[in-house]
Amino acid sequence: MRSFTANESSTFNGAFNIKGGLYQQAKGGTSAGVGAEVEAEIVTTEIQGGPKLTISGDIGGTSSVAQSHSNSTNLTSSLTPAGTWEPEDNILNPVVGRRFIQNNLGIAIVKSATADLFMMALKGTQTPVGYTVVPNDQIPVDTNIIDFPINPKYVKNGTLDGKVGLVNDPDYPNANSERGSYFKPVEAYALKRSIEKEEQQIEAYYKQFSVNKYRVIGSLGRVKDKLKENDAYDFGNSRNQRSLYNTYVWTAVGGQSKEELSVANSYSETYTGASSLKFGIGAEIKAKVGTPAGGYYIEADAMLGNTWTMPATKSEATSNGFQLLANVAPTDFLAAPKLATGTDGQLLFEGYEATAAPGKVDAYRYMSFLLAPKAENFTALNQVVDPNWLNNSTTASANAMREALNDPTEPWRILYRTTYVSRVPAPFQPVKDDTNAPNITPPANLPSNVWLVQIIDDQISSDHPTPLEIGAAIDTVLGDPRGGPGLLKTLIPWWSAFYESAQAYGTEDFIELAELRIDLLDYMVSKYEAEAYRDS
Repeated sequence: MRSFTANESSTFNGAFNIKGGLYQQAKGGTSAGVGAEVEAEIVTTEIQGGPKLTISGDIGGTSSVAQSHSNSTNLTSSLTPAGTWEPEDNILNPVVGRRFIQNNLGIAIVKSATADLFMMALKGTQTPVGYTVVPNDQIPVDTNIIDFPINPKYVKNGTLDGKVGLVNDPDYPNANSERGSYFKPVEAYALKRSIEKEEQQIEAYYKQFSVNKYRVIGSLGRVKDKLKENDAYDFGNSRNQRSLYNTYVWTAVGGQSKEELSVANSYSETYTGASSLKFGIGAEIKAKVGTPAGGYYIEADAMLGNTWTMPATKSEATSNGFQLLANVAPTDFLAAPKLATGTDGQLLFEGYEATAAPGKVDAYRYMSFLLAPKAENFTALNQVVDPNWLNNSTTASANAMREALNDPTEPWRILYRTTYVSRVPAPFQPVKDDTNAPNITPPANLPSNVWLVQIIDDQISSDHPTPLEIGAAIDTVLGDPRGGPGLLKTLIPWWSAFYESAQAYGTEDFIELAELRIDLLDYMVSKYEAEAYRDS
């Protein structure tokens, strides 16, 4: 948004002062001499006294004019793949029943130009002899969608973890020993910690930003440069640099929990100019009436004028926000189908059992990720796209995807990961067939860091603290810019001097302390997560 505001005020000023009263004047002297006398004046006294009256006032008004221009652009991308029912004669798991399987598709949002396809033919017989593609200069580069099949060995719609009920999906024959498809909990939690670490870096940037060095005239330019260097958003290139994640839990009995995050960035500049003019003119009079011994005096003055003031303001503000939403509606109908074998060997559907079908999913947990533009997102695209389609298909989408993969970029990436799946157990099983995340390995060199870890542990009262609680404990130990050095100042002799040096923005000590906070948070989060999985 860009806005301009101007105000003008005009004020008439008037003042009148008058004072008067009595005055008395006296002289004292001496005379000397014989025959001819000489007078010598020694003291002159003048006394004035009386009331004084002052009258002043302003008469005026203010007028203003304003103008603003703003625009808002909402960019929304969505994908809801269509699908089809399993063939009646090729049901993968009859115990679960016939499934509606969505197409295993992904989309890529790209900027592309338009080209015209021309056929070359023999003039007489019009027999085609070739084709040529010519870029169309009349149509500018615009947004396009490339839809592509996802490599089923990477992730596959129709199976959360490589299994369909208690049967392995054909693309994941080893799912009994190693789950597949969307079930990648180690990757999911690593991405989650990475995003939390990035947010901690933004918080550290704010905490370590010192305003003292900019409290001089002419430092605005340096402040602008520093603000545009932060890790959250590249305002110079209008590019978001923040990722986000959401978590979801669903149960077949109707329970659903969502934790959806959104990020926002804003930047504004305001410039104000002001001018004023004061004008005044008047008259003054002084008079004394009386004899040398006494009388009356009067003094009066009057000032008339005007004051003009005109401030003008120009401001520009930029803001943007990002949000990722996922809507799922899995079937909550868990009854097992009644099946019979016909005379031709085909399975016949005869209604539903009163009990749930063994292997049907009755609860699961998943995470969605929106990853900020990075080169590694482009590299991952080669894993995601079905290689058979990419290398052999002659469709326009395949041609466009091959061309896009030859031009490396730093794209956004959206992905989903399942971290827990619960199924209805088989009749002979005493417990549910759960797909759980494996134990997460504790952080490296934990015994070597036991001293610092124990100090931080002492500041935390919860057995399963949140990253926010862990960060607060780290601030208590290392120090908080708003409260000075932390507990380490009494345990390490040189810590106070180092902490004081680290308050200077951009210095080596500043960077080292910021990295220490972030790495220590990541280390402690990994420690508590490993302990939680060990105890579960």
